[in-house]
Amino acid sequence: MVKEELFINDTRVELLDSIQANFTYSIADIAEPDKRKADFSKTVKLPGSKTINTLFNHIFEINIDSTFDVNKKADARYLIDSEEIFDGYIQVKD
Repeated sequence: MVKEELFINDTRVELLDSIQANFTYSIADIAEPDKRKADFSKTVKLPGSKTINTLFNHIFEINIDSTFDVNKKADARYLIDSEEIFDGYIQVKD
């Protein structure tokens, strides 16, 4: 069985489903990595747990009316069987 782990600001968070690391890169990104604009990854849904709610309230300044600062970002690392697959940032969309 594959062990998936997601860390946001060095805090391990629970996953609802497998992320199934399907990252898409264009040929230009591979041919000229110094000119790469950004990686693309799919949306990941996380369960509403005490750990995640506390972490996200702190990072994204989520208000009581569910508004939040979309310009804030947090460090994210995704590991499969203790091997780092992705090291970047997480963005809250909803």
